[in-house]
Amino acid sequence: KKCAVPDSPYWGPSLSAPPYPTSTAWQGTMLPGDATVHNEDGTTSVLPNYAQGIVNAWPYFVHLSNTSGPSLSMISVDGDMSDCSQPYSYCVYSNETLNTKEYRPGATTGIPTFSAASGPFTSYAVRRWDFLSVEYEWTTKEDAGHMRVPICYGSPYITAMYSGMKPRLSKPPGPALLLVNGTDVAARGTDPLTITTSALNWTLATNYNQNWVFYTQNEVQWTCTMEGCTAEESDLVVRAAHNPSERHFLYRSAYATGAELEVVVDDDDAAIHFRWEVQGEGQLAMFALPHHRQILSHATRIDPALSVHTGLAGKISAVIGSDWYMSEGLSELGESFWDGGATIDADKAQAIIAQLQVDKPTEVIANQDPYTFGKRIARLARLALIAKELGEEGYAMDVARLMEQSLSIALGFGDQATNEVLRTFPCSYCLSARGV
Repeated sequence: KKCAVPDSPYWGPSLSAPPYPTSTAWQGTMLPGDATVHNEDGTTSVLPNYAQGIVNAWPYFVHLSNTSGPSLSMISVDGDMSDCSQPYSYCVYSNETLNTKEYRPGATTGIPTFSAASGPFTSYAVRRWDFLSVEYEWTTKEDAGHMRVPICYGSPYITAMYSGMKPRLSKPPGPALLLVNGTDVAARGTDPLTITTSALNWTLATNYNQNWVFYTQNEVQWTCTMEGCTAEESDLVVRAAHNPSERHFLYRSAYATGAELEVVVDDDDAAIHFRWEVQGEGQLAMFALPHHRQILSHATRIDPALSVHTGLAGKISAVIGSDWYMSEGLSELGESFWDGGATIDADKAQAIIAQLQVDKPTEVIANQDPYTFGKRIARLARLALIAKELGEEGYAMDVARLMEQSLSIALGFGDQATNEVLRTFPCSYCLSARGV
């Protein structure tokens, strides 16, 4: 088997046999509980299930659980990047320093959580996936239906589709639910709040007050306490947005459930087409990252009033419509230094040779996440090329042997090949003795 966590208990019935997806942003969510992981410092540890299920869905982190359901936090940060200095900090719109001890991964799973009124979920599985999305399904012992959550990259909302079960919106212990649509639920004591609305608005007390709004197509009756809100009817689509604007309300009805990706290469140009699969009514809004914006068709409709500033990707803005057309010119490989068109200045050669000895690697590269491994193996290649250019053939051969050994281990051909899952945040991958 190619290693895409084939033995995971979380594949849905239609995905229980190969081919399995590889190198996906959500692959770590398929790991069973108590998986052995290799850390960057060479140590191993056991990763509990709740710490594995994090999907970066721009602009949200979706924290997945096989029992309590998915919960949400924001990737976005407005202003001070120190808010997002730690991996998977609870990054939100704020210039204040966050309590990262409270909101680091595993300490909490985000704040608003999609769950069921009848009780905890008893099953969780990937139902379908494509290059731009993945859809999860949860069921309970009490309900005949299910909750499905399609996670589409760039959605301004996270959408939960309930069938045959009543939605419950809950929160973890800690941040207090201050207001529901302007009503102080704490002041009501044990008397629950009953409200009928198509836009349920939570104000929560974290290190600053934040808002989450839950949209439904029509008005729904909710019963709310400080622990959360329960709908009085089933078969609903609930869409959550963080600190939304009036534009979120405008585009709340149409939602993506998946996408088709088409790429056509013609000589030196690539035509790229995203075709979003849409349910609901009205116009679809999906965020485009800056590198999408640079190559989108000039006919593309952008709504600048619906945008988010992110710490990692800059400003992302909403594209309106279900089809994205992009065109990207493909670069020709021109003459480079290594083609022999340039030489190293003779007066600098001895200094470079001396530095090569300082930088000479002595150990193979093993147990690295794919991002770090790629950078480190590329560094070895550069050192070998520089040494060869300067006539240091022995040095170049020593480095080449280290590269060969490192690649043999990474590809599962060496003595150190392993069938264990290897995982480091934010990337996830796995190796086996039969190959990547």
